[in-house]
Amino acid sequence: ALALGLDCRIVTGTRSGWNHAWNIVRIGDLWYHVDAACGAQLLDPSGYFLKPLFGGYEIVYGDFTAPDIAGYTFVGQNERYITGTLNYFISYTIDTQTAELTVSGTGDTPDYNHSPFISVFPGLYSVTLTEGITRIGSKMFYASGITEITLPRSVVSIGDYAFYSCQRLTSLNIPEGVTEIGRSVITNCFSLASITADAANPVFHAENNCLINTAEKTVVLGLDAEDIPSDGSVTAIGDYAFEGTGLPAEYAVPEHITSIGVRAFAGCTGLEELVIPETVTDFKTSSDVRSGAFAGCRSLEAVDIRTAEIGWGTFQDCTALSRISLPDGLRELRSGVFKNLTALTEISLPDGLEAIYDSAFDGCSALREITIPASTTSIGCLVKTSNVSEPQIFYGSVNPLGSSPFTGCTSLERITVAEGNEVYRSDEAGALIENGHLSTTYPYDRISGDMLVQYPAGRADESYTVPDGVTVIGNRAFKDSASLKNVVLPEGLSEIRLCAFQDCTGLERVYIPSSVEDKKIDSMAFSGCEDLTVFGQPGSFAETFAAKEGFPFVPACAATGNFHETVSFAASEPTCTEPGYTAGERCSLCGEWISGHERTADPLGHLPGEPAMENVVTASCTEEGSYDLVVRCERCGGIISSSAERLAKTDHTDSDHDSFCDECGGFICPHEQTRVENAVPASCTVNGYTGDTVCAVCGTVLEYGATVFAPG
Repeated sequence: ALALGLDCRIVTGTRSGWNHAWNIVRIGDLWYHVDAACGAQLLDPSGYFLKPLFGGYEIVYGDFTAPDIAGYTFVGQNERYITGTLNYFISYTIDTQTAELTVSGTGDTPDYNHSPFISVFPGLYSVTLTEGITRIGSKMFYASGITEITLPRSVVSIGDYAFYSCQRLTSLNIPEGVTEIGRSVITNCFSLASITADAANPVFHAENNCLINTAEKTVVLGLDAEDIPSDGSVTAIGDYAFEGTGLPAEYAVPEHITSIGVRAFAGCTGLEELVIPETVTDFKTSSDVRSGAFAGCRSLEAVDIRTAEIGWGTFQDCTALSRISLPDGLRELRSGVFKNLTALTEISLPDGLEAIYDSAFDGCSALREITIPASTTSIGCLVKTSNVSEPQIFYGSVNPLGSSPFTGCTSLERITVAEGNEVYRSDEAGALIENGHLSTTYPYDRISGDMLVQYPAGRADESYTVPDGVTVIGNRAFKDSASLKNVVLPEGLSEIRLCAFQDCTGLERVYIPSSVEDKKIDSMAFSGCEDLTVFGQPGSFAETFAAKEGFPFVPACAATGNFHETVSFAASEPTCTEPGYTAGERCSLCGEWISGHERTADPLGHLPGEPAMENVVTASCTEEGSYDLVVRCERCGGIISSSAERLAKTDHTDSDHDSFCDECGGFICPHEQTRVENAVPASCTVNGYTGDTVCAVCGTVLEYGATVFAPG
């Protein structure tokens, strides 16, 4: 409005009693209330321009008020009636004084995402549809405040959610023309106290506030499940029949009921204990994963199931359910039947159970242990829902579309397989393994060897070695195993399937053998493993996979065949003989540097000092002495060069002048005549020698020479 040069202000106040803020815009001499938030729900864009008295708007000055608007003239402020159209053939009128809505015209009203009347006049009290209206569209009165409604005989159909959450609606009469009623029509209508039907209706009749399909003997809508007729007129509870109603804390499905429909009792939050009799032999299915008959009964704590048939997702999201009794005749646990039972810590599966479908216990985050009966031959099978009238079953754990029934069981510490089961086993870590499966039903599922179906995600071990013989890691087999850091996959493994290690956030190392070939690792297999390093043989697909997915790759240890035992080394400065290196890790088994250890500087070289005598042996008059003439580095003290030198015997002593030595008693030669022997001149590169002084008479070495070092 400002961009167009119009005067636009912000006002605050209430809308139908709720704090709200909106705009007022002046066009000519009139002011319009403009509310983009609420007007957006209207079909006609002009609905953004609101008439305050009709929409429940009241300006209350506050922090964002416009200047004093006393005396402003607002469009429509003196009108009593609001009129509009729903389509070309149907119009409506709202009397703002009586809060009555009248819908008139011919044909079907449209389907909606939200009720079209809430923004126009949220304070509706009663509704009258005139003759000629044939259908109430989906969500036409969704979450509106109506207390009563009159439907004409011309209505033949009521759409999905038509009166959903009309929490002030007190009664509903189904006229004689209605032959079709959609889903969740009266769900969460907590004030509804009466359901009746015209006696002339050929399809439905009402009894005990239950709307019943007469021919099918099925409750379509109901208020109190304890008042279901028991005279033989009802044998089935229809889809959504009691959804969101106030079931008592303790409830037993009547024994004359044989079928329960989709979400028939879903969201009945007052229910705490439930009994399902053996007479119930049919649970209806739906493509909606939340289709369970008792799904979302969040106060339900205990259930006694006596029927051998349990439907899909029957107890999904019953987050307080912790006690479940299953009958001996139960053969299958269907997909999602106990999904997200976050209070369930244990459950006993009956002997005779043959199949556990995918997601049966998905999200049971408190479940710690479970035992698979000896009779169970199929785990993780999946029922496709594209054709719910003829569900297609994929048997076996290897179905590529399904997953383990225990995904999301993040406290699960052990899966035990009962003795005598020929299809499954569990290893020492409590992992579930399928023995030598070879599917012949679906060609894409043909595998030979064993499959690891599920690793217990709640196990505290940091390392795990998959047993030899396992050739396939199943869908989501390790998902959410937060404690795992190291996993060794066996030689002979051929495939790692969908999300096998997804969100193993602590996983640091995995060894992938060379037997895993191209395109046999699902692209999501290690998603969420942010700190993972892949180990494998150089040139194998493991190396290619690591590069593609951005994981570091380390060649396997020659000593262990998989992981290195690493020792950390700090960075080092160069010395006289060794280069400088960055910090790094080295395997203590094979000696390979795993990381770091990058050369930063060349060796410094030695700094020669002056020659010095070391290891001196003193000479005597009878024995020669010796010493090492050593040149050491002034920087490191290391020996640069060393030569062995001799010391001549010392002179005899003759204190009494008798020509015999006082020390050794030997004859003393006067050594009056001497000569030099063994002299060698030094060259540029070779050390020389000064020569030894020798007595020419007796041959005694009187003085040894010394090394003459080459000048270089």
